[in-house]
Amino acid sequence: MSKKDNLNFYLKKRKYKGISGNGKKINYNDFFSTAAQVGTLLVVVFGYFYTVRPVFQHQLLEEKNAQVELDKVRLEGELARIETDLADRRFELNEVALRNENLEESIASYESEINGLLAIRNELEKEAREAYLSLQKERERSDVLLKEVEVAELREREASDRIEAIQQQVQTELDALELARWELILTDIQQIGIVELVGSLSTFGSIRDFTVTEYLSDVSGNWPNLYLSILNAIDEMEDKNADGDRYPPEYLNELRSLATVNIETLRCERPDFNEIESRYYRDLVGSEERAIAEANEQVESLKSNYAENGKEVVFSDDYFDRSYRVALVVEEHELNRKYRSIVDSELRECSKKRFDFYKNVAEIKGLNMSF
Repeated sequence: MSKKDNLNFYLKKRKYKGISGNGKKINYNDFFSTAAQVGTLLVVVFGYFYTVRPVFQHQLLEEKNAQVELDKVRLEGELARIETDLADRRFELNEVALRNENLEESIASYESEINGLLAIRNELEKEAREAYLSLQKERERSDVLLKEVEVAELREREASDRIEAIQQQVQTELDALELARWELILTDIQQIGIVELVGSLSTFGSIRDFTVTEYLSDVSGNWPNLYLSILNAIDEMEDKNADGDRYPPEYLNELRSLATVNIETLRCERPDFNEIESRYYRDLVGSEERAIAEANEQVESLKSNYAENGKEVVFSDDYFDRSYRVALVVEEHELNRKYRSIVDSELRECSKKRFDFYKNVAEIKGLNMSF
């Protein structure tokens, strides 16, 4: 239903209601109100069709016109670009045609050169066949020579292997000889060191013939100098080996150099013999006291044993003195043995450095020796 039909229907309905409510009496207020509404509606419809709609349609036309202008400009630009590309393609086509002409000329020149090269190749192939035949003959001769060279090289390798085996055997024997010589040198110098150690122990081994002060003074004055002792032993070995039959002289020189290198390890610190002497005399005073105590204990023990049997023991006048002297001799002997052991221990500790040096030399030379 259109807007006009709706308006007519609405007016009829209003008219019907006025008639039905008042009978034959007409309500002019409602009539004028309705007429005003109808007039307003007609003005709105007229304004829409003759003002708003034409403006809107005009705006649409302007937009379409502007789009058409844009499309026209775009198409003109594309047309100009196409004409430019077409001109470039024509120029490239002319260049391609010119290059084709040059290529045809080059191809003709190349064909001429190829024909010349083919002729040269045929000549070279002929020369190559002749060279191949000559090479085959040379190869046959070289094969014969190679076989002869292989036989000669085999013989040379066999001879070289025999020489190397002999050299290894000689080197092994030389190494064994060197080890035997070094073992002999170290054995001889070890024996000299043992003799020297035993001599020093026998020299310092007893204090019965002189006082402890003289004994310790003698030990201190003759305290070992291992480095000089080893050098003296090497000199002694050189004197015995004057002809060089027992071991080469350079071995002794090397041993002397090793001793010089290890001089610090061969140094023996000298004990404080004054302190040892002071301790000895302090202990000697104590031994006298112990001897007196032991003599008294012996006397009391005898008295007790006799008393248990109901007897009385009678001692001679010098019994206590004799018991004291015996106990004192025993104490002094033990004390002398103690301090002899102290000095012997210091001497052995010093001498151990000598044999440690011999062991070090044996390890350097690859020997398994015990000292």
